[in-house]
Amino acid sequence: MREKKRQKIEYLMMYPVFIMIGVLTCLFLCRAGTKYADIVFFLCYFSINLFLTLIFVLRNMRKWDIVASFAVILLMSIIFRDLVLTFNMLYAFGVTIVIYALRLEKARRIGLPIVTALLIITWLFFFPYMPKGVAICLVVLILYSIAALLEKNTVYYIAIPLAIALITIWAPVKDEPFQWTFVKRGVEKANHLFKNVSDEVIYLFGSVGFDGGHTGYSNSGRIAGGLTDFKTEELKYEHNGRKSIIYLKGKSYITLDNKGFTDPDTDTHLNDWFALYINALKRHDINRREASFFSKIITADVRYRFLKTTDTIMPATPLYIEYEGNDIPKYKKKNFRYQVRYLMLDYGSPFYLDIINDPLGNAESFEPADYKTIVSYTKELYSIDLKLIMSEEEYNEAVKPRDLSAYLDTSMATDSIRNLTEELTSGLENDFEKARAIEAYLRPYEYNKAIDLSDSENYIEDFLFETKTGYCVHYASSMVLMLRIAGIPARYSVGYRHDENKTDSIISSEAHSWPEAYIEGYGWVPFEPTGAMETPEEYTWGLGSDYNREDYLNGREDDGRKISSAAVNDEDYYNRRYITDIPETEMTEHERKIDKKFVLKFMGYMGMLLGALILVLLTIIIIRHIRYTLMTPEYRLRENMLRIMDRVDDPEVLEDEAKKEELRALLDTYMRVRFRGDPADEDMVLMARTMYRYIRKTIKASHA
Repeated sequence: MREKKRQKIEYLMMYPVFIMIGVLTCLFLCRAGTKYADIVFFLCYFSINLFLTLIFVLRNMRKWDIVASFAVILLMSIIFRDLVLTFNMLYAFGVTIVIYALRLEKARRIGLPIVTALLIITWLFFFPYMPKGVAICLVVLILYSIAALLEKNTVYYIAIPLAIALITIWAPVKDEPFQWTFVKRGVEKANHLFKNVSDEVIYLFGSVGFDGGHTGYSNSGRIAGGLTDFKTEELKYEHNGRKSIIYLKGKSYITLDNKGFTDPDTDTHLNDWFALYINALKRHDINRREASFFSKIITADVRYRFLKTTDTIMPATPLYIEYEGNDIPKYKKKNFRYQVRYLMLDYGSPFYLDIINDPLGNAESFEPADYKTIVSYTKELYSIDLKLIMSEEEYNEAVKPRDLSAYLDTSMATDSIRNLTEELTSGLENDFEKARAIEAYLRPYEYNKAIDLSDSENYIEDFLFETKTGYCVHYASSMVLMLRIAGIPARYSVGYRHDENKTDSIISSEAHSWPEAYIEGYGWVPFEPTGAMETPEEYTWGLGSDYNREDYLNGREDDGRKISSAAVNDEDYYNRRYITDIPETEMTEHERKIDKKFVLKFMGYMGMLLGALILVLLTIIIIRHIRYTLMTPEYRLRENMLRIMDRVDDPEVLEDEAKKEELRALLDTYMRVRFRGDPADEDMVLMARTMYRYIRKTIKASHA
């Protein structure tokens, strides 16, 4: 075989080794918690380097791949000017240089064992355990290193078969027996990698949103055509509370025209909502226990993923926010993070609904309480110091009357929309009941992301009377206009509607828009007219809607903790909602599933352990065979004679006289070779090997 052709094929055979080195270093980079580490950037550029190397090797230009890789780094760094991208490209380039050295035959025999040893030491030193995937890669590298030390062409012949054998032996075992689950996992990981790469491309070359015709957060209130459903991870949201559905808001808009909403609402500040909210609770004489039925203080960590925006996206009821670092960037992008403490509200709780439905409560007017009283009341309800959240000046500014005329613009209204609104709200007593009536009317409309009303002269009228189908933008816009026609100040909000029971990742398809109505004496209240989304009553986490609060209020003692016998005990409701009891039959079935799963996993792990042991034994046998083959006849004769003498120290123990004489002659021959220096030949080696097999067989038969 010509040398250049051999080198090309050998490089292809070594590809699994290079990939494993890259994967191990990438895993180490991520586990080490490096500030700028990004597994997607690293793997993308490392893959590009391997591809460039392959091209130049096939073109017999082996020295130019490093130059080309460095040129790509320089070009991409100049174009994107991203520190994270540049760091990961340089890291991948360093690994590529190591791989370049390992391609050289002179460096491989020593370099590959050194690199393998360094990787093993790194994992053992820095991490308390070694994941199965890492162990597989290291075992493959160890065997490659041994093969490289033995003979020039050993790696050439065993590379791919060895990699395939190892991956097959260490294939993961799941609950379903006799299935090639490692293939499925490989496909899933490939899909996940492809998804990350596509997310990176979208993130680098353009943000997604409603304006672009596909799902995702948009810092614009303008409508778009039909939406393509993207599933890019845009935020990471983790908190210390119970799982529920939460609305994360970016901003709200005021002005409505035939293209959507403009003019972001900048008249409200971070804690204004709380001043009005706590006064509403005060007017209803809500005590600490009642407040716990529909509200809870939560601390959440938010991190931007594949998202670029000027908005800080957070729950609509924040108390305070703490940013990472001293400088808050105007343009927030990947890895921007902050911690927010907010009040989680159960919008479906009857306690909460009673407060909004009658914000005046037991008071004679909406006159707010003074700052000192509210500080004491907040401490009593939530054990927090209001002074740390807002000053007296900020409080007084938040509770003073506001000019809400901008939120009552009805320039988009038509006679048909006005007539419909008047029909829905006629005879209702207060603004909250009117808002609920409009919300209930819109919810049966068909949800359809493909609908395109962007060219309509009045997309709200077309949605209400023509298509009667659309997505959240159309529902929210319609309700905002109808609320304004009913005399209720309203605004349009954008952000995310996230189901925390599924995952901590907020994806682009969870981007959402909804209306907010201003209820006098309470403040801004969100509504959900989009029929495809659950109502707050359906995912309430507090007391159920069948709880009779009037019985509670009429029957309780002065401490507010005991209710009449006619009412449902609040403790029972609290336990029913917060402590889920599994029926006996379901628990038994669940236990059976756990037992089955445990047995299958135990058998799988035992099989993998047995396979690993067999592999080690086979490796030892192969190495010994290779070593034996490379020995001179003298050393092979000595090896066999030592085995014979380990089993038989005196020929007299043999029963066959002919074999006794043969063994004596063999011992004499070995002594002459060993101590007198006579030459050995293949016949002597064969004779010794045959004698060893006979003795081993004889001893085995005698013990049977």
